Amino acid sequence: MSKKGKAIQAGIIFAVSLLLILTTLFAGENVTLKNNGDYNRVARLCSLAENAAGEFKIVLTEGGTWSNIVTILFSPGDVSTYPSCQLLFVRLSVLANYLANAVFSLPADSYNMNYLGVMLSIFYALALTFFVLQIPVKNKYLRWGITGISLIILCDIGYVSYFNSLYAEGLQHIFLIALAGFFLLLAKRSFTFCETLLFSVVLIFYGQSKFFNIPPAILIGIAFFVLSLRHKPEKPAVFINLGAVLFSAAVLVLTMSAMPGWIQNETNYNAVFYGVVKDAEDARAKEYLERDLQLDPELYVLKNTHHYVSNFETIKETYDITGAETVSKIKLLTFYVKHPIETVKKFPVIARHSGVLRNIFFMDHDYMQSGLRLRLWSHVRENVGFDTLLLNGIIIILLLTQLLVCLKKTAMPKYITALLPVLLFCAFAYAFIVPYISNGEADLAKHMYLFCELIDLSVIALLCFAANGKAKQKTLFITLLAVVGVGALLPERSCKTLSLGGYEWYVIAENDTYQTLIAKDVVATKSYHSLPDNDYATSKIHTWLTGAFLQTFSDYEKSLLYTKDETIIVSAGHVDDLTAGNRDFYASPYPDCVAANYDSAYSKKVSGSVFLPSAAHISAMAQKGYKIRLCDKYWLSTPYFSDDGKSRYISPDGLVYFEYVTEEMGIRPVIYIKVP
Repeated sequence: MSKKGKAIQAGIIFAVSLLLILTTLFAGENVTLKNNGDYNRVARLCSLAENAAGEFKIVLTEGGTWSNIVTILFSPGDVSTYPSCQLLFVRLSVLANYLANAVFSLPADSYNMNYLGVMLSIFYALALTFFVLQIPVKNKYLRWGITGISLIILCDIGYVSYFNSLYAEGLQHIFLIALAGFFLLLAKRSFTFCETLLFSVVLIFYGQSKFFNIPPAILIGIAFFVLSLRHKPEKPAVFINLGAVLFSAAVLVLTMSAMPGWIQNETNYNAVFYGVVKDAEDARAKEYLERDLQLDPELYVLKNTHHYVSNFETIKETYDITGAETVSKIKLLTFYVKHPIETVKKFPVIARHSGVLRNIFFMDHDYMQSGLRLRLWSHVRENVGFDTLLLNGIIIILLLTQLLVCLKKTAMPKYITALLPVLLFCAFAYAFIVPYISNGEADLAKHMYLFCELIDLSVIALLCFAANGKAKQKTLFITLLAVVGVGALLPERSCKTLSLGGYEWYVIAENDTYQTLIAKDVVATKSYHSLPDNDYATSKIHTWLTGAFLQTFSDYEKSLLYTKDETIIVSAGHVDDLTAGNRDFYASPYPDCVAANYDSAYSKKVSGSVFLPSAAHISAMAQKGYKIRLCDKYWLSTPYFSDDGKSRYISPDGLVYFEYVTEEMGIRPVIYIKVP
């Protein structure tokens, strides 16, 4: 293809990519991920401050325009508390806001995060264009088809939503896609000096976007040098490539050494009490703490707690947790190596948190629902087994097999042929296992982001192998598609149904005394409470369920109802009213895992025969394969632990989120009836 043709092709891909990204990001209500504490750490280092209304404003000096520009771009602040290249891009967005405010006569301190979103969208469109132009498919029609599929996958809202936020995942993804493009280019030919220099810069930026990315960035650097030897470069080129890798690695190691103490303290505490001893029996927890981690065994009482519980300050005052906060990552890794059975038991839990690409911990609004937003790949991921060891394992094995077959066909030395798949496997292993080792189950779904990225890039790579391959390779990929298809078509388990009160009910549990029933569909739409109060016992919904709702039942049907004391979780603001439990209820968004610490959470008893479903009901249903998702959202009785104005609900995607109790949502009651 001529240079002009290549330029036109690149222009088309860039325009389509940017259109998809901007539409996904800004169609309907703007995507703005919620703050979990990271925002303020970034904002205060970028001349931003949050006001009482929750809006970020630019912090200005009294020295005039140039003084403000210099301060915005170069103010050192206390960068040591968060040394990340993310600060550079956020500062550029602050400067863009400041200059635009002057041009459009807006308040000088106004800050609109959309400027950051647009800036990162442009960078991402450039990275995507570079990446897809390197797709190694010979047939032009198949190449355009794979280009389209790649854009559908990589422009999904799960990736794009991070651009309009102060989280570093957006930058991480942009640089990773650029690095993938470099590797595809390197597979074709050797780099020029300028390309090697640019690769080194991108590699450093990728590693510095988040501390977690530094080890895989170093692996990527090693893989680059090994692959570059394929082209049998002259000695000067070898030294240039080696120097670029060593320089990048040195910068990244220095960055790692500057990791602030607060990050280590938080993640280490989580790794011990929400990882190593999570759900362990008391005796086993003591053994792990004393023998393996050299910590006080009496700290076992803190198992299943993490750094984000509402009473963490009380924990610090009551217990000496210094050792847990400063335990070395090597010691944590050694524990899992010495206990392989315990490690393998964690794998299904880790895989369960790798299926959803979207940022589910901060998505308590409906920005996903616009029809213009690109969310097809998110839907596929959430419904066909990307949260299982089986499918992820098949993808990884197929990719490594195909890579090895491809490398053997070249004239590359055997050590290169063997080393590249090993490095790739190490990257997968790191992305899969280390989030749990280093931080336990706390926010695990968010920390599986790199693993999701690698799996999605693997799917694209397998498409390329299938397009270029012979019958055997196509058969392997068809097998993968078959597994995905079977996963999508597997029906949810059916259960016994009853008619009662004019409604259809599923029997979801029974014992010798009573049966537990849940409505087949939503029976009404109401707010949880008219006040910002998630106390279920005094809620508007509980009053309606025990009053007006039961009026539709006949006297005979009412005589069938069984009255029992229901365990109801309470939030932090209602702990004075509790009757059991000793910790916050920190729920997973996945129905089968949502009730992991239900029995030990702050709770009280509420007597009755009809309730909203709790996290415990939903968890039991999910573990039995019963139907969780409906076309409508519906409330749970289980509150959000740290906000007295929010309660949890089941979304149409089948996951557990939280919403303000004054919002209207579906009611899907649970009732208890006597066993005949």
